[in-house]
Amino acid sequence: MKRVIPTLALACLFAAPRALHAQAGDRALDIGPNRTGLSIGDSREWTGVRLNYRDSRLRRVRGVNATIWRPYDGGHGDVMGLALGVPLTGGRNVQGIQVAAGIEATDELGGVGVAAAQDADSAADGGDHGRRGLLPLGEDQEQGAVPAVQVGVAV
Repeated sequence: MKRVIPTLALACLFAAPRALHAQAGDRALDIGPNRTGLSIGDSREWTGVRLNYRDSRLRRVRGVNATIWRPYDGGHGDVMGLALGVPLTGGRNVQGIQVAAGIEATDELGGVGVAAAQDADSAADGGDHGRRGLLPLGEDQEQGAVPAVQVGVAV
């Protein structure tokens, strides 16, 4: 038993660089091969589960993308699957299921969204600098408006 623990620790030490690595140019801890698995941080492309505070240069996520805040300007990427925001989430093209207090998409928003937000099809009404989709409560909201949870289907 005394030899098993050091041998196991040594094997984990040599295996870890292959399983835990940062993609070139990423600011993330990526667990899994070939950009798949679990990514914690600002990875550019990922398939699987991606957890991040705020996107700064996202290209694409397939799977689950969970963020705390909307992307920085220019950080929007494509999200296909489940987009979770605690409280906000967004992307360039967001397709699938979105659940957050506020959801935004700079290009297209498609699928089913659940948000405590207002509808802001800004391309049609000229507001919010070209962002489309659901925005957080408070942005472009009229005084005295009553907050509500919106459930919408975008096509």
